[in-house]
Amino acid sequence: MRYALVLIGPSGVGKTSVANCLLEGNHGFSLVHSGTTRPRRGDGNDGEYIYYTREEFLAKIERGEVLEHTEFGGNLYGTPVDEVNRFFAEGKIPLLVLDMNGAESLYNGDFDFRPVIFYIYEDIKVIEERLIKRETENPSGKGMDA
Repeated sequence: MRYALVLIGPSGVGKTSVANCLLEGNHGFSLVHSGTTRPRRGDGNDGEYIYYTREEFLAKIERGEVLEHTEFGGNLYGTPVDEVNRFFAEGKIPLLVLDMNGAESLYNGDFDFRPVIFYIYEDIKVIEERLIKRETENPSGKGMDA
């Protein structure tokens, strides 16, 4: 059986920080980049995503080329199947960083691998402070790029 490691938790909890520690530790993990329809921010983090038009993304979903997907702030986000399969072919463990919706879709899916899901949490006040400092979320809960 093949396994993929999935990190989930609320925005700002530190999922990416945990993922970076796992990647730096040379434990055989490779970060699976999510696909998205959101515009590029130019904040230096654009390498985290594979960009598609909305039409391209919807076509990938229709063809079954996306493991899981969700919509947030009017933009689609999801995990391309070919990214996960590429890492399996390289003998690596796919590492996914997802929100709760994405993890639920992945958990309930029928795949030829098993997701091992870790929920990361922290005190809500610490998360709020991080989000305010990072300036990527509106107080309404919608992304700044929404």
